Amino acid sequence: GDDSGSNENAVVSDDESGRHGGDSRCGASTSATNGEARDNERMEPTPETPPIRVLVVDDHAGFRAAVRSMLSVDGRMNVVLEAPSAEVAFDMLAALENDADRPQLVLIDVNMAGMNGMVAAARLMAEHPGMRVVVASTAPMALLPPLPDHPDVTFIPKDELEADTMWRWASRLDRQIS
Repeated sequence: GDDSGSNENAVVSDDESGRHGGDSRCGASTSATNGEARDNERMEPTPETPPIRVLVVDDHAGFRAAVRSMLSVDGRMNVVLEAPSAEVAFDMLAALENDADRPQLVLIDVNMAGMNGMVAAARLMAEHPGMRVVVASTAPMALLPPLPDHPDVTFIPKDELEADTMWRWASRLDRQIS
């Protein structure tokens, strides 16, 4: 895909952010210092803490289906929207009439035609405060555009993407967000 575009706000390097250096699976939750307590406990959704609503944005239908299946089996997160591009994702978000339907977590691919995932992540942070974003790619971080410098954005390599990793990152959500 085309990763060119304006991403002036996305200027962090691996060393500056600390969110995606070393073991990226751990890096996804390093800013959640209480994450260690949850590593060996399986936190199930309850009426007070329903499954986390997820939007999956990837130009490969097979990857979207695999993520939907993985999260369905896990049960702590629920894919509520899927989009083949960032542009379609923004249109879907704009069309939502009820904030209760709004995704709390976005999993987005970096390399897509049109708007790339890094630019989309920065735009999501500007337009949808409180939403969490996991940017994913098969390419190593060093070969990608810079990750937006925002505490609610992280990078996880696609080959390390697991339900537990996503849960640890997303479970930091403020459940009061509507």
